Amino acid sequence: MLAFLSGPCSIEPTGFALTAFRSIVAVVFALLLIGGVVASAQVDTGQIAGVVTDQSGAVVPSASITVKSLSTNATRTAVSSSSGAYQVRVSRLATTRLP
Repeated sequence: MLAFLSGPCSIEPTGFALTAFRSIVAVVFALLLIGGVVASAQVDTGQIAGVVTDQSGAVVPSASITVKSLSTNATRTAVSSSSGAYQVRVSRLATTRLP
C-alpha cells in the first residue's frame, strides 16, 4: 500500500548523514586553514652557493666571496670552506652580482 503526503515536506539529515556532513565540513575548513598558514609562511629570502676553484680546477679554501645587491648596493660576504664551498644568504630577493 502506498501513502502519499500532501502539504509541505522537509527532509533533514539525521544520524550518519549528519555526522558525515559535519566531518566533511570540518575537513574542508581545516584544509583551508592549513593552506592559509602555509601560504603566509613563504619568505622572500634566498641564498647563493657554490664552490670556488682556480684555473686548474683545484678548490680554493678560505676565499672571500662578496655578493652585492644591484638594487640596494648592500653587500654580503662569506669565506669558502676547506673544500672551497661557500654559501651567502640574501635577505631580500633581488638582482645580485658577484663582483
